Amino acid sequence: MERFSIAIAGCGPAGLAAAIMLNQQGHEVVIYDRFDEPGPVGSGLMIQPSGLAVLDRLGLAGETLARGARIDALEGIEAGGRKVLDAPYHRLGVRGACGIGIHRASLFEILHEAATARGIHIKTGHRVTGSMLAPGGRRITFASRDPSRAYDLLVDASGWQSVFDPANQDLETSMLEFGALWASVPLEPSDPFAGNLLEQRYRKAAQMVGVLPIGTRKGSAQKEAAFFWSLKRSQYAA
Repeated sequence: MERFSIAIAGCGPAGLAAAIMLNQQGHEVVIYDRFDEPGPVGSGLMIQPSGLAVLDRLGLAGETLARGARIDALEGIEAGGRKVLDAPYHRLGVRGACGIGIHRASLFEILHEAATARGIHIKTGHRVTGSMLAPGGRRITFASRDPSRAYDLLVDASGWQSVFDPANQDLETSMLEFGALWASVPLEPSDPFAGNLLEQRYRKAAQMVGVLPIGTRKGSAQKEAAFFWSLKRSQYAA
């Protein structure tokens, strides 16, 4: 394969995973991120079998499984007690199929350490504002900085606030009506939510709460769960 120079906007899990895979294929990769020090944002997340397959391709599935919590099924119950979601992974017909609940900090550390070990350059303090065509490729533009050198390819991994999406020019109108409040809480073996389930409760379509086991963070033996409450942003204060 021809060797390309590739710039990635965003140093989250998507940007790091893309950088590692492209670097494995022999390409020159540079990541640009607005933060002074790259780091995770949020609490827990769910890695589906497709995501675990990507991590396996990167050689990071084993470490992710060790740090996270195996999830064997998704379960949802409405306020009246009726089960409306019953989705065990064994129904996929794939041996050993499962999800992984993991703290974003754990997943970030696994990917960041792997990228650093491969010598992938991460340029912090670069707030991307767009890009422009130039002789030899495409250059990235930044706030209060000169544009980058020209790259063969630009990968946008900057998330839902991407500056490359014209709909995001007005942040208030681009934000989804629903969001979620999160917290990471200690999980004890006696807790009713200590099993291998992503459990959710619904009140019609307006509110949803859930508990997701997320394993242990680096340097700690304390198991945790992510508690999340999904509702309209206009209801957050109340």
